[in-house]
Amino acid sequence: MAKSKSFFGLRTGSTKSLTFQVYRGQQITKDRVTRVANPRTTLQMEQRSKLPLVAAARSALKGLVDHSWEGVPYGEQSLRTFSSKNLSAGALKVYSYASPDAPSPGIAEYQVSQGSLRGFLVGAKNNNDDFVHYSLPANIGKGPVVPAMPKGTKGSTVMYHLMSYFAENNIDGLRVGEQLTFLSLNVPFSKVLNYVGGSNSGTYSVPVTRFEVARLIMPDISKISGIDTYHDDNDEFELDAEISGEGTNTFQLKRKDGFIIRFFSHEQDFGFTFGFKGSDNQDISVASALIVSELVNGVWKRSSSNLVVGNGADNKLVKKVFSFDQWASLYAPKQIVSSKYLNNGVEKTGINN
Repeated sequence: MAKSKSFFGLRTGSTKSLTFQVYRGQQITKDRVTRVANPRTTLQMEQRSKLPLVAAARSALKGLVDHSWEGVPYGEQSLRTFSSKNLSAGALKVYSYASPDAPSPGIAEYQVSQGSLRGFLVGAKNNNDDFVHYSLPANIGKGPVVPAMPKGTKGSTVMYHLMSYFAENNIDGLRVGEQLTFLSLNVPFSKVLNYVGGSNSGTYSVPVTRFEVARLIMPDISKISGIDTYHDDNDEFELDAEISGEGTNTFQLKRKDGFIIRFFSHEQDFGFTFGFKGSDNQDISVASALIVSELVNGVWKRSSSNLVVGNGADNKLVKKVFSFDQWASLYAPKQIVSSKYLNNGVEKTGINN
């Protein structure tokens, strides 16, 4: 920028490369700033591509993420937090985008909660199934985790035995009153592919996804008598297969709609581990998250959790994604045709009549 009182006199306006202004009697000369012809940069388009994903996820998860942020008022402010967290630059990893004619959350690793509670460690993704493993490191006690039980044993009984194992072995594992919320992102078999027109290649196959949620609440075994008649919210599940002999360190709970929660323990590395997936008779599970909730001194606390995409044998659909480049091709500049006079159209104005 240059200042002058005599450069061609005092001028205003612009040339091809310079802009002239007068400030307090002085000539101000600057390089001219040109307007970008097409402001739709790749970064802008990538951000735009995430807007419908986050909007669809927020709508689908409203009853969960409107109170999943510790310290944030429930309701609209929490919903805005969900949007801002997932739309922050570089925050959301997207595997598959949504097509304009079939809005859905796509396949992405959304942040769904935040708080001060200890969460579960995300273990290695298992290549033998599509479960993501969530582990709580802890010492392993003596004997089997749960005793022998018949198939169909109610969930409240199974969780009673699990909490008894922690208590008898003085293990700081799952805690009384703690809620584990299991969130699964699924591709329903009935809507595995949705075909949309593309400006370049004609059609694309797009996974259309939905969420599914379940929970287990840890019972206070000191207040339970008569286990055969005891029931709680965990009875939404039942034991999926018989446990014989002296018991086992591995069991699987199943809900009537097919939602599966698997529990197992390890002698080394991780302690107690959960894996889960959505309804196996209807959906393919592609991602999951585990949220811990606990009432502490009269205030509900949360753990921080993101959806994690699995890579198991049943998760091959993640390889059949609707990519950003495919999404962007649908938004290529299109010929705009208008009949209006000022838009090169043939419609008369009536002015010269």
